[in-house]
Amino acid sequence: MGLIKINGIQLYVEVKGTGFPIILIHGVGGDHQAHLRNVIEPLSKKFKTVALDCRGHGKSDKPLEFTMEDHVQDIIGIMDHFGFEKAHLLGVSMGSYIAQKVAIPIP
Repeated sequence: MGLIKINGIQLYVEVKGTGFPIILIHGVGGDHQAHLRNVIEPLSKKFKTVALDCRGHGKSDKPLEFTMEDHVQDIIGIMDHFGFEKAHLLGVSMGSYIAQKVAIPIP
């Protein structure tokens, strides 16, 4: 797919497959290809996979400062962008923390 504007920055997103959405979130210091390339193809046979490069990583914009909450809001923004009311979230390392914070918001 390429770059999409979410929360004022450009995030690199690749979408494959059809079906219920699953958002793939990589770990710190990597990108979607480095940490998730082995699961994208098999998952895209049954799901609509949305794999992104988180802000500050890969082909996405690299702001000088960002927080975990920025990452969380980016995932919510991606869900809004694609019109997903619900989605599975699969995170590796840092991505697992982002996924948990999206799934279980703490006031």
